[in-house]
Amino acid sequence: MNYLEVDYKQILFFYAFLRQVDLSLDRSRWTSLKELHDYYQDRISPEQMISYLKIRLNVPDGNFNDLAAQVENKKNSKSKFKLFAKKTVLSEEELINLHHLLELFDGCLKSGKEQYTIETEGLRVDIAKYYSLLLEPKITRSDLKKVISIEHYGQNRLLKTKELKDVVPKDFLVT
Repeated sequence: MNYLEVDYKQILFFYAFLRQVDLSLDRSRWTSLKELHDYYQDRISPEQMISYLKIRLNVPDGNFNDLAAQVENKKNSKSKFKLFAKKTVLSEEELINLHHLLELFDGCLKSGKEQYTIETEGLRVDIAKYYSLLLEPKITRSDLKKVISIEHYGQNRLLKTKELKDVVPKDFLVT
């Protein structure tokens, strides 16, 4: 299995975004999906995340067979300051799953459906499993406390939440 080094800040960002999606989908049960779509109009969208994965991590759309060669190229270029940079790894399959989940969520937002369906709940559960079982163990407890209370659609206005823009990696704005 091929692995790709990913910056720790990217892992935090992926975790925070997926948690926001999970919580937002959960709250959208009592409203329409159109309102959730409107919520993501002025925030980081799944489409932007897919673009970020393609540009920064070279995750191609559609045919994922090319990813193995790209992972090998990344592996050969070792960081000179490896001791100072927090790095973690994601496998080829994990990156593909993240890309697929983002595409499904983007499709859900663009579908024009009004009602929350069983398929939407299945997507929400898959997203929750991905970030809680795969990404959460890679995050320190102190950082986890910071990103666990991420802003989301339909949140209680009395809660103190962290904005997603606070965990966006610097290279995200370039995309």
